[in-house]
Amino acid sequence: MRRRHDPRPSAGGRCRRALLAAWVGAAALAQQAPAPIDFRTPDGSRFVLLPDDSGLVHWAIATPAGPREDVPGQEGLAEACVQASLLGTWAIGSRDPQAERMALTALDEAATALAVAPRVEGRPPAELQQRHDAAEAAAAASSDIDAFARVLATAPAAELRTWMAPGAAIVSLTTTAAALERVATLLVERREQQPLRRVLPIWNELRARQTIAWDANPLAPLRAELLALAFAGSSLARVGERPGGGVITRAQAEACWQRTQRPDRTVQVLIGGFDAVAVRALLAKIFATTALPQTPLTAEPAPARLKASRRSQMPGARQPMAAIAWQLTGREDGAAVAMAAKWLAGGPDSWLAKQFHRLGRSNVVVSVSAPWPAAGGAGLFLLELSEPGGRDHDLAEQVLKLCDSLVAKPPAAGQLDGQLLAAIRDHELATQQPRLLAERLAADLLVQPGSKLPPSPPRGGDVRNVPPLLTRILASQPVVVASKAP
Repeated sequence: MRRRHDPRPSAGGRCRRALLAAWVGAAALAQQAPAPIDFRTPDGSRFVLLPDDSGLVHWAIATPAGPREDVPGQEGLAEACVQASLLGTWAIGSRDPQAERMALTALDEAATALAVAPRVEGRPPAELQQRHDAAEAAAAASSDIDAFARVLATAPAAELRTWMAPGAAIVSLTTTAAALERVATLLVERREQQPLRRVLPIWNELRARQTIAWDANPLAPLRAELLALAFAGSSLARVGERPGGGVITRAQAEACWQRTQRPDRTVQVLIGGFDAVAVRALLAKIFATTALPQTPLTAEPAPARLKASRRSQMPGARQPMAAIAWQLTGREDGAAVAMAAKWLAGGPDSWLAKQFHRLGRSNVVVSVSAPWPAAGGAGLFLLELSEPGGRDHDLAEQVLKLCDSLVAKPPAAGQLDGQLLAAIRDHELATQQPRLLAERLAADLLVQPGSKLPPSPPRGGDVRNVPPLLTRILASQPVVVASKAP
């Protein structure tokens, strides 16, 4: 019997056509956009300008933060300093600068004494507590922590916020082209005249939240052990440790601020409706000098490549768990790494989750992070697995066997069309919202100074790179931390 030809494209053909159309559309938009202007102002700040035809300007500032910046015992201080910086400057927010300086010095001394004082039934000496509370009240009375936000709002500037990206702290806002000179002046003042109001309680609150999150995550001890094995002697080894109590001084906070806010370590991105030539000249005039000390930075050596697998067991687990990681070089294509991670272990529809379901272990929960714990260098391709209600603590061995099978028979590029479609969609969501694009670009350019401008959409070639990349990663030496039955 002769088979009739069906003129309709197959499902796979439709998917490939949709991918091609999405890529062509994104490429066309990228070609229409004006070329970005990338330059440094006289004080050393790196600026990237992306003008468009909108009526707003989105401004994002990225400064270093995270494990490579934090001094041991001061983890999270760079982030706390950025949050504190939005509470004003010496000129904006201080009712009496001299009185406030004296009050902050007294508060610092009282907080340090209170932190190290012996406790009786969990309470410090009453005299020290009273001294601290009086100093705190005096500092609060001498300042107005909402003044800086009010002044910015009149510039006008709106939606002032901070958030953390891997390796960077981001401050962003939205303004207009007419207000750029005023906003730029305020941002320089924020950098140069920073009292760091409330930085100590902000840091303590941040550490408390991190401790609660660590205690609530049963995989946290495995992560900590894995990082200690993978990055012995590196600052990255401390990332997984349980946050503990500590004491910091204002002098330490000020040193952290000066170290992380140096203009030559800053990336600022402006996207919106403005004359790029005029704005470049304006920024060069305002960001001209800095009083922050140009202290030399100590470069941390790259982590040594693993020449053999490293393994450890964590006893006393209530359920089967495993954390397995392979080192990345930092030179991998970011889009290919993201697609490989999502396809392999990105949730219940991933390849690993389906394999465990096939093995009759449908309760196994898989997740992936890559690169982790920091961007811009040799991080890890991390898999985490747990099996609530399970009894067999062989998850790590099962995963390694499954990964060996992938090395022997990598996935075909056609199996990754779904990941390419998701990557294109994510790229479009990020680039269609100018503020998100400004924040993303600032973070990427800070951590990876050679990142493309503007970020190009994922392409079909990225998918073809995934199978060999996945093979290289999984064939290298792993770091394995597995649970052990009580």
